[in-house]
Amino acid sequence: MNARQDTDDNDLEYPYKGGKAPQQPPVSGESTMSSSSEGNGGEGLKKDFGSIVWLLILYTLQGIPMGMSGVFPLLLKDQGATYSELALFSMCSWPFSLKIFWAPIVDTVYVKSWGRRKTWLVPCQLLISVVLYYLSRHYAEWLHENDVTPLFMCFLILYFLAATQDIAVDGWAITMLSKKNVGYAGTTNSVGQTAGYFLSFSGFLALEKLGFVTLDTFMALMAFIFFVCTVLVAVFKREDDTPQEDEPESLSHVYATIWYMCKMPCIQDVVYLLMVMTLPFGAADSAGLKLQERGVPKDVIALFATLSTPAYILLPWILSKYAASARPLAMMKAVYLPKVMLGVVSMLLVVICPTNALTRSKAHHAEPGDDEVSMLYYCLCFGILIVHAALSQCIFLGKMSFFSQVSDTSIGGTYMTFLNTVSNIGGNLGQQLGLRALDYLSVRSPTTGEVVVDSFYVTCMLGIIFGVVWFKYYGRSLIQRIEAYSPTDWLVHSQQQGTSGGPEHKFIATMGNSSTTTSGTTTTAAAAAIPPTTDSGSKGCNPKVSPTTGKRICCVCKETKAARDECIVMNGEDKCREFILAHNQCLRAEGFEVEDK
Repeated sequence: MNARQDTDDNDLEYPYKGGKAPQQPPVSGESTMSSSSEGNGGEGLKKDFGSIVWLLILYTLQGIPMGMSGVFPLLLKDQGATYSELALFSMCSWPFSLKIFWAPIVDTVYVKSWGRRKTWLVPCQLLISVVLYYLSRHYAEWLHENDVTPLFMCFLILYFLAATQDIAVDGWAITMLSKKNVGYAGTTNSVGQTAGYFLSFSGFLALEKLGFVTLDTFMALMAFIFFVCTVLVAVFKREDDTPQEDEPESLSHVYATIWYMCKMPCIQDVVYLLMVMTLPFGAADSAGLKLQERGVPKDVIALFATLSTPAYILLPWILSKYAASARPLAMMKAVYLPKVMLGVVSMLLVVICPTNALTRSKAHHAEPGDDEVSMLYYCLCFGILIVHAALSQCIFLGKMSFFSQVSDTSIGGTYMTFLNTVSNIGGNLGQQLGLRALDYLSVRSPTTGEVVVDSFYVTCMLGIIFGVVWFKYYGRSLIQRIEAYSPTDWLVHSQQQGTSGGPEHKFIATMGNSSTTTSGTTTTAAAAAIPPTTDSGSKGCNPKVSPTTGKRICCVCKETKAARDECIVMNGEDKCREFILAHNQCLRAEGFEVEDK
């Protein structure tokens, strides 16, 4: 833990004589990381078993519209839809990338008697049920007329409702689970969404091929399941009252907080990490398209995706112990380079693709040994796909668990949505750049027009070189710096101060060690938000005034604060009394009235 920490006003209020000692900030990151050694035990997990089941149900429901949106492009293509029409339909998923714009509304506007999250979750899921049933009655007519627009509008509404439900569930997850097990929120997200997608995409295609269901029956069944599950949640799942300290002040406050979050050094580091780390993966992750170009049938690739789905469901549970630990980014850091180097395997997979054997086998005039070569190659492809799934899940779970741990519960849904939005943009950026590079980096002969240098290999090599160099010289240290932030560094507080012109809101992040050092000068967001006082009797440091107590906040005690915070993060408050007492003694020496708890 970085020792360069300034004392903030939390130090002055913990605990005060003559008043009720404030509770530790209700940030899941602090509580989870400090108690991870206990929270991962079986007894701690049993306590939250019911909540985990509810979250799995909610996230599974969320994946159903996504899976259905994957079915319709196949149906539209069979009806002769153009690629432009398919491109229009693909835009229905935009709400998930834009939900940050209405996430503050979901976080701040609610009916208190109904519950902060259920206010939005229940109506959204009921509306999804209605839209799915409406689709089941009218989709055949639109497909017959090859009319993409109404299908696009219906799925745009479905994605908007699912994205709004996602905001509510993300915010609910970090308060529904106990502080010890909040890291499992990422696991339930991954497992639930994957299960929902598998059920409505692969599950439907398999059942339809066997003649068990038709699309209209399946969508009506999904609408009924949505309705029943929503009623069960509304009636049987109680939502705890929002603690007073977690109550958002106003809608404008939350939007202003998002802007303030963008200026927090810890958030800036995370944004940079999420935007850059996926750039090397774009080309390698498109290997399936290249294999299809080389002759691997589309139904085989689709079969691989279906067979790998159980791995995507089981792996989060296998990895949940590490994802819910005090350092979930450590798992992501450990697998990052192997994920980058998987690009080499992707290139080799394309190079050795036995195109002729596959073609002859399909034409039923294979030479001896060709089928064996093809089957061996298929097994190799499937094995590599499982490895890819494991590495991808490690990175995804590490990110999601970290987001759950550091999110400020007072704006939990917005905080999680902001981080997820940046993560989605970063992933899409890497994918888009990789695909575009495949179009532009191919070198063709000026005379014959044949490809001399395949862009796939060039793009993969560039991604591997960039990924290795970036991670070695900057990425690893960036992750370590993000891990070193104190749990309170991620909190965003609103303090109301009176001025001559009336009350105004000033947003103060309690950033213990989130200072940025440039040319030997250390500055913090908290220092910028709290005006310095002219009082100079503070052993040579630059004193500030607490807007809450009006007392000086001296940086003399930053070393004892750093030791105290690090101990609490690693071991929990109960095992750090020695460090807490030492910090209190330092504060008393500076003239503050604090009592030992």
